[in-house]
Amino acid sequence: MPYKKSKSKESTGYLPPAIALAVAALFPILSLTMSDGEQKIDLDLRGSFCPMAFVKLRLFADRMPHGAVIHVLYEDSAANEPLARSTLGIGHEVISDECYAGKLAKGGATRLKLMTVRVVK
Repeated sequence: MPYKKSKSKESTGYLPPAIALAVAALFPILSLTMSDGEQKIDLDLRGSFCPMAFVKLRLFADRMPHGAVIHVLYEDSAANEPLARSTLGIGHEVISDECYAGKLAKGGATRLKLMTVRVVK
């Protein structure tokens, strides 16, 4: 079935299966929860920038049940500025998006942010 762009003005949030599988194969996402002793982190996007950071977040969120709360660590850069807005755009709820000062940020050259997202399906 060929991919057809939605004619409605609202985005359906549909990602064609072939593209989703190709992206998942190229950029595997580990559903690994890590902790720095202060905060649980479900998805570490350090080193990823939009739009790839958004694709990884979306694929991760799609695997979670409705109502799950995930904690996403990402670099605070101009390239990642639309990450929270894009997450809202596909229907998830951004609970918080704030600067991160945990142990993982110590000694790093880049500023980090921690976004807390409630998955809505």
